[in-house]
Amino acid sequence: GQEYTYNAGLHLTMNLIDWQSILKVKMAQLSYETAEAQQDAYLQVLDQQVHFIYFSMLIYGRAIALSEKDLEVADSIALLSEQKFREGALDAIATNQARINYTVTKQNLINSRQLYQNSSNDLKLLLGLRASDSLKVEGSISYELPPTYGLGELAPDESIRIARLSAQQALYQVNIQKSLYVPKLSLYGYYGKQQFRQDFGLDLGNHAWTNYSYLGINLSIPIFTGFSTKNKLRGSKVDLELAKNELNKVNLESQSQDTQLVEEYHTSLITASLALEAFQLYENNERLTLQKYSEGLISLDRYL
Repeated sequence: GQEYTYNAGLHLTMNLIDWQSILKVKMAQLSYETAEAQQDAYLQVLDQQVHFIYFSMLIYGRAIALSEKDLEVADSIALLSEQKFREGALDAIATNQARINYTVTKQNLINSRQLYQNSSNDLKLLLGLRASDSLKVEGSISYELPPTYGLGELAPDESIRIARLSAQQALYQVNIQKSLYVPKLSLYGYYGKQQFRQDFGLDLGNHAWTNYSYLGINLSIPIFTGFSTKNKLRGSKVDLELAKNELNKVNLESQSQDTQLVEEYHTSLITASLALEAFQLYENNERLTLQKYSEGLISLDRYL
């Protein structure tokens, strides 16, 4: 019969059975693991790109040095050919061919420099540098052939981990939708005090307040949700099927790429070995030709 009631207290609630909340916690953990996997995948790709560009720049640097030497030699051959042409010892076709060789060699030098510059710009971008920053790449390339590798020695593909975590998330999403059909059981309690008054004022004295507490159990049973839960469950099952198919696809693609990578690596070893052998034979021929020139058996342009 009092017109005004004041309440002050503490309300506590604890879920005893709530599968949806439990599954959401696990879903959050999966989301965190997925973010980590995405970061590892990004770093893996970044590492591959940096290594690839680094060694490409080393190779382009060697190509520039060789092209500069070739250009000097081609220029000398062109000058000697023009001299012989003026003396009548060489026809115009051979002279023009010497000039063409010089032009092609110069083009190769320009292309090598452009490739080196493009790789330098790409490496700056990957390293977070500005285009105006200076970047110097140094290193040596060994002519010793590296060992062979098998599929078991390759680092794990992080894209598979991401696809697997996505499939697990899709499975938990299905379970979350299923949990909407499960009753929830919770415990609730209240501890506080009440004050009843006929006027609007408030008395802060201890005798003006009476204890007021209660404890209860709440059971929530879903009965009808307008088919929204059923439709969401259907959609989550479709997403789970898509995630499984994506995981299977990523696994197959990764296995195919790994097999191709190992095959290309072994093929490259054979190609590199043959190229090294041919290069050494060219060096031997160069020394023999120099001996011929030193003994006067061939002319300078022939040696060049």
